[in-house]
Amino acid sequence: MGVLKALIASRKVWIALVAILAFVLVKYFGTGEELAEEVAEKVVGLAMLVIGAIAAEDVATKLKNPVTELKK
Repeated sequence: MGVLKALIASRKVWIALVAILAFVLVKYFGTGEELAEEVAEKVVGLAMLVIGAIAAEDVATKLKNPVTELKK
């Protein structure tokens, strides 16, 4: 149950889920095929960028305070 709780609390997981939902909505309910492709690519790219930034922030925090993070 701890893994599921960690996933629900993860910002990266929520961003990925929102990006997938946006991709599906734009791709299948968008206005035009070309526009839908372009918007879907931009949404996924932005989500990947934000997830990468959050991952970098997590790594920096763990490198700064390795002992504190292990106690949680």
